[in-house]
Amino acid sequence: MPTNPVFPIIGIGASAGGVEALEGFFHAMPSDTGMAFVVVTHMPRGHATTLAEIISRYTTMPALNIRHDQPIEPNHVYIC
Repeated sequence: MPTNPVFPIIGIGASAGGVEALEGFFHAMPSDTGMAFVVVTHMPRGHATTLAEIISRYTTMPALNIRHDQPIEPNHVYIC
């Protein structure tokens, strides 16, 4: 039996103007899908974003700004 469970990682891309669409998506998404979500937006390198905080308002899944070498877990949202 593998030590790490296998689960889907869903990649979502959006422009800086796509926040409203992301809000609707996560509002409608159940929080126990068993999937991890990685959100990549078009932002300048080094630009601070509050997108994790914004998405947290629309889901009970933890929404985090991803860090280098961070383990990916199911039922989490990671912001790049």
